[in-house]
Amino acid sequence: MPGSDGRWWFLGACEPEPVLNLGWFNAPDSRAMLMHTRVFGRRYDGPEEVVLPGPNYTEVNLIDNYAETARVDFTVLLADGSPASGARVDFCIYNYAEFYPAVTKYTDAAGHTFLSSGLGDLMVWASLDGAFGYSKVSFGTDSDVVITLGAPASGVEQLMITPPAGADNMPPVSAEQRALNDARFAREDSLRHAYEATFPSSGDEFVLRSRGNWEVIRGFLDGASDRSHAIEVLSSLSGKDLRDITPELLADAYDAPRPYRGFRVEDEFLSPFYGFFASAIGPEDDAAIGHSEDSVLAWISSHVSVDNDPAAWRIPMSPAGVWKCRVADPRSLDIFTVAILRARGLEAYKDPVTGKLGHEAAPKGFLKLSYEPCRSVANPRYYSHFTLSRLENGRPHLMSFDEGEVDMGGGVDWLHTFRDGCALEEGTYLLVSGNRLSSGAVPVTMRFVEVRAGETTVVPLVIDEPAGTVPVIGSFDSEQRFLAYDGGLWRPCP
Repeated sequence: MPGSDGRWWFLGACEPEPVLNLGWFNAPDSRAMLMHTRVFGRRYDGPEEVVLPGPNYTEVNLIDNYAETARVDFTVLLADGSPASGARVDFCIYNYAEFYPAVTKYTDAAGHTFLSSGLGDLMVWASLDGAFGYSKVSFGTDSDVVITLGAPASGVEQLMITPPAGADNMPPVSAEQRALNDARFAREDSLRHAYEATFPSSGDEFVLRSRGNWEVIRGFLDGASDRSHAIEVLSSLSGKDLRDITPELLADAYDAPRPYRGFRVEDEFLSPFYGFFASAIGPEDDAAIGHSEDSVLAWISSHVSVDNDPAAWRIPMSPAGVWKCRVADPRSLDIFTVAILRARGLEAYKDPVTGKLGHEAAPKGFLKLSYEPCRSVANPRYYSHFTLSRLENGRPHLMSFDEGEVDMGGGVDWLHTFRDGCALEEGTYLLVSGNRLSSGAVPVTMRFVEVRAGETTVVPLVIDEPAGTVPVIGSFDSEQRFLAYDGGLWRPCP
């Protein structure tokens, strides 16, 4: 937040601290590569580096407020050596075993752009009209980087990704300030515990999981004439949804066309759409839209326009909002399409892995990963040790497999998913793998993989551990105290 004296100040998201510029993230922030936010207004003229002007906001780079930084200038060229005007440049951080596009900029008429970042390594991926090029860039070492579009979508590359060193940026806190804050913590804890004591401690599973929203869930179950269907509706909700859901949303889902097909299309805000479409679609629209998948899709194509502005704020519109406006960004259009198909009693979904709609079936092949266990990783896990992204229009799009805990029966790992082969749409994929070292650096292997319909592609999954390095092999709760054996009981040490 900007201070009245022109300085930038920050505070924690939830936890109270005695002073400003103090939060749980101080140490990680000093090792950050990028910090960016959006401020209202397209014509924002503050001192920060502008990343991207949007239709109603300006995205600005704030990394200078948190870490030591350096600037790198980029030139993107076409294959013939001419400037690539309007090329998309994604600045990607190695995180959760993928190169995550944290910030996006676009080149000017001369093919130029720039970025200030923390003193570490980024993967910079440029693309235009399906062609792409990329380069590992070390901020603080590199100053001018040229990326030429037209890189081959094949081969293997091994590289070391090094994060910033970090620094001690903790502000001073007096004993009096800390004592006052500890008292505030205790008071807040007592209020929370008193509220939690009002939650039911026994009874229906959904009521217990809903915590402070238990009265809504119990009322829904008690008022349902068909309890099995009510349980079907509640079973489609996540734990957070159970704690947030309203009676109106539950009633909308309960009255949906059978068989029930769920509240959520992806991870959008929940909104009632079954009942909305039932009342909003009059006789004339009902005849035009029809009740087949083809007729519904044809109506959407001719009646809803797509706004694909890359600077648009990517908060999805509700299905009701798209119906009223008759315009949507691509993500909102997908959600609207699935919602109106479901409201018409048709099967529809958005594939959580590929992001494609259910009716967009494509030929598939199999990808099998061979793996020789290294000294610290016996069974590589998705998001921890490797990820897979499909190249679409020159950019990698992450395959979003279930990220639950593998040890608890969820999630995706090599042994259970890729050892014997995983069905994937035909296309070119980028396999990224690595295991972070104790220094924070990551030896990364990038491999382009071609999956062909009806065929099985076998490639090695590599977790590189250079000699003389120490990999991270696990984590522990650093707040946990030692226990002392006292009179037959284990008690926390003071």
